[in-house]
Amino acid sequence: MAFRTRNRLSLLSKVLGIILAVGGVTILLTTLPVWVWFLLLGMGMIAGGWYLYFYR
Repeated sequence: MAFRTRNRLSLLSKVLGIILAVGGVTILLTTLPVWVWFLLLGMGMIAGGWYLYFYR
């Protein structure tokens, strides 16, 4: 029984985490200017490429 309770709490925390993340991204999307998003996207792509090139 304890395992099921822990498993349900883990699932609940994951679902709440996803809801909070989506809410946060929605708030950022509506408040930040477009150029900031392009800047963050570009930096993320550079970091991803750097990681894949040097560490994978």
